[in-house]
Amino acid sequence: MKFRQANSNEKHEIDEIYQSVKGKGYCTWDGDYPGMLEIDDDMAAGNLYVLEDEGKVIGAISIPPINELDDYDGWKHKDQVAEFSRVVLRDEYQGRGLSKELVNGIIDVFSSRGVKAIHLSVAKSNIPAQKLYRSIGFEFLGEQFLYGHDFFLCEREV
Repeated sequence: MKFRQANSNEKHEIDEIYQSVKGKGYCTWDGDYPGMLEIDDDMAAGNLYVLEDEGKVIGAISIPPINELDDYDGWKHKDQVAEFSRVVLRDEYQGRGLSKELVNGIIDVFSSRGVKAIHLSVAKSNIPAQKLYRSIGFEFLGEQFLYGHDFFLCEREV
């Protein structure tokens, strides 16, 4: 497995993975989100990363250009913070601990950029993601209704 920055010829492959998980299990994504607009924006900013297995993109994670969760009053850290989003893994690779590789890879990116803490939201219905984030040290600090769903707000020092 190799964690690396995505390249432009992988856009459609990443979109295919996004589309493949919509409406399944714990996924709250629907409609056009996420899709090519988000992929293009993330790629233009150099903030789209993939997990590759023998030349095949099997997962993706991105850094949004603007921290969308900064307004929450319950954060312990408010300076030098970043967020990640759109964590996705092909169905056939789920359940093997590979999402942890994606998240740890992005934590390394944040570390190299001088980020001191990470903020994220995780759907209350997404039990596997909650277990993942707890297992790697995220603290659950509050709850918020976002994008039509209930979310936990989580934070971790880098």
